Amino acid sequence: MFIILLLRFDCDDWQFSYLTNTTLLTTSVVFLTPANQGHSIQGIQFDELLTKISPDEIATLEIIHGTYYSVWDKIRLEGLKKMNRNHIHCAPGLPPGKTSGGQKQTVISGMRIDCQIYIYIDGTACYLNGISFYRSENGVLLTSGPIPASCFSKVIDAKTGVDLLDESREQKRIRHT
Repeated sequence: MFIILLLRFDCDDWQFSYLTNTTLLTTSVVFLTPANQGHSIQGIQFDELLTKISPDEIATLEIIHGTYYSVWDKIRLEGLKKMNRNHIHCAPGLPPGKTSGGQKQTVISGMRIDCQIYIYIDGTACYLNGISFYRSENGVLLTSGPIPASCFSKVIDAKTGVDLLDESREQKRIRHT
């Protein structure tokens, strides 16, 4: 009896790790495929899959969550939540082809390339609010959150580069004058 397991090895964002476990039988190879992140299954032991990021390191990291205009108003009011997942996913930079500080980015995991909004997160503010971050094997930054909007350092429109937090502050100032 043969068992054939087909896996996609062309997945650019490295969402899966591939481990092989060859048994003594020459006709069998077992592929173990733990997902590096993206779990919505309850009961997973994340301590075994993720590396906790120290407070010293979190202060130096660029932490960016990509999102869309369709949910921005809700996020602006309620902050980031994990929704039906186990973690909020963030990237340690922008997707390939995007620029930050004049430098081209090469991050391939943690954010979809078509995100319309980049939420930059203040890691120190999160730490002071009791929010921990973890790193998956493929570099994705994860937290169970929630992350309040007060921990956003800037929120950038991906096309125009406009800081949406500055726009919100300006609109509030105009309403109160």
